[in-house]
Amino acid sequence: MKTKILLILLFGTFVQATFTQWQQVNGTPYVYSLNSHNGNIYSGTGYGLIISTNSGANWSQTSLTASTLSFAASENNFFAGTSTAIYRSTNAGVNWTNINSASLVRTIVIIGGNVVAGFSGGVKVSTNNGANWVQSNLAFDVMALTVSGTDIYAGTLSMGVYRSTNNGLNWNQTSLNIGYMRSMSSFGNYIYAGAFGSGIFISTNNGANWSQSLIGNNIYALASIGGSVYAGCDTGVYVSNNNGSSWERRNEGLGSYIRMGSLCVFNQDLFAGKESLSGIGIYKRPLIEISVLEQISNEIPSAFKLKQNYPNPFNPATIIEFSVPKSSYVKLAVYDMTGKEVDVLVSQNLNAGIFKTNWDASKYSSGVYFYTIRAEDYHDSKKMILIK
Repeated sequence: MKTKILLILLFGTFVQATFTQWQQVNGTPYVYSLNSHNGNIYSGTGYGLIISTNSGANWSQTSLTASTLSFAASENNFFAGTSTAIYRSTNAGVNWTNINSASLVRTIVIIGGNVVAGFSGGVKVSTNNGANWVQSNLAFDVMALTVSGTDIYAGTLSMGVYRSTNNGLNWNQTSLNIGYMRSMSSFGNYIYAGAFGSGIFISTNNGANWSQSLIGNNIYALASIGGSVYAGCDTGVYVSNNNGSSWERRNEGLGSYIRMGSLCVFNQDLFAGKESLSGIGIYKRPLIEISVLEQISNEIPSAFKLKQNYPNPFNPATIIEFSVPKSSYVKLAVYDMTGKEVDVLVSQNLNAGIFKTNWDASKYSSGVYFYTIRAEDYHDSKKMILIK
C-alpha cells in the first residue's frame, strides 16, 4: 500500500511538472513572427509561412516558402512580408502573389482599410488591399509596428518611435527619439516599445512621455493583453501583470537557448518562437501558469464571488480569492484611500472556476487599501490593511 501511494504521489508530481512549463509544439528553426487570424495561428519562418488550425497541436506549410518575416490578415486578404517582397493571398494562403518589391518587410499591420508595411526603407501604405503602394514620409529602417486605437506606432532602427494618426500615410516622431526599437505592442492606452540595451519604454499618453522598465535588457519581442505584458529577451521570457511595473522571468522548459524573437497571445495561451538555428521551435504555455493568478479549482461556482483577503492585516503580501461562474473578462485592481488605482492584479478573459492571486505590497506604504473586482455586471470591493 505504501508503494502504491508513493507511486501515485510521484506520478502526480510528474504530471504537475509536465504541465507547468513551456511545451514545444513545433520544431522548425528561424521563427521570425507569430500572429493569429480567424482562430488559426500563423508563423513566419526561414522556410516560409506555416499554419496551425488547432491551437498549435499540429502545423502545416502554406505554399509560401520564401523566408517570411511578418504576417497580417483582414477578412479574405492575407499579407506576408519576406526579405525581398510583400506577398498577398486571397484564398486563405493556398496561393500567393508578389505584389510589391521591398527589402526586409519585418512588420505588417492593417488599420482603417489600409495595409501598412514596415521595411528597411521605411513604411509603405496601400489603400486598396495591396494593388498599389505609396511610400510614407517615414523613410528609414522600421523594425516594428503596433496599432493603438486609431493610431499606429513605429519602432525604428536608430530613431526611436514614430506615430501616425492617419493610417500610416504621415508620421511624426514621439518624444522617444533615439534608440534601436526592435519590438512594439499596445493594449488600451499603454504603448510598449522594446529596445536593444535599454529595456522597455512605456507611454500612456500617445508617446508624449515614456518611462523605462527591464532596463539593460535586449528586447526582441513584446505581446500584451489587459494588464499583462510579455517580453522576449536574451535571457528568456519575462512576465508583468501590472502593465510593466514589475517583472518575473518564466523560462521553465525552454532549454539552454532561451532567446525568444516572437510572441503571440492566442486564446488562453502564450506562444513564443526561437529565431535562431541555435534555438529551434515554437513553444506554448497557458497564460494562467505564467501570471500571479492561479486556478485552484475546476468546480463551476454558482455566482461571482469575491472573498476577504488573507492574512489581513498583512505584511508585505496577501492572497485574494474569487469565483467566476462563466467565461468572462475579469478585472481585479487595488486602490488607495483616495480612490487612485495603484495596481492591477487581473485583467483578462477567464474561464469558469475558482481563482486566487497575491498582492505583493513591498513597495507601498502602510495603510488601508481596497481591492475591487469587475466582471460583466458584477462589482464588489473589500478593505485590507497593510501594516509594516
